[in-house]
Amino acid sequence: MLEGTLLDKGLHMITVVAATGLFTVSYTAYKKQENKKFLYILLAFAVFALKETLIAINSLHVNSATLTTAAHLLNLAILGLFYRGTVQ
Repeated sequence: MLEGTLLDKGLHMITVVAATGLFTVSYTAYKKQENKKFLYILLAFAVFALKETLIAINSLHVNSATLTTAAHLLNLAILGLFYRGTVQ
């Protein structure tokens, strides 16, 4: 319903900015405490920002099934990193 609209594109860009901000906060926390949990969390936010960037590029120009598949694989990586960050 919203796919391809200006609102959809705007939401992707806001998500990229939010994920990048959360990455920065996590990086600062990791540098202060050097706790491995923060490392996994900051990596998860970095991968999340990358995934949203791919989705935004895909919706703006490319519309490629390969990028969509890559985004799904990155979702699995994000979940794995969050798991490691919370369980370890």
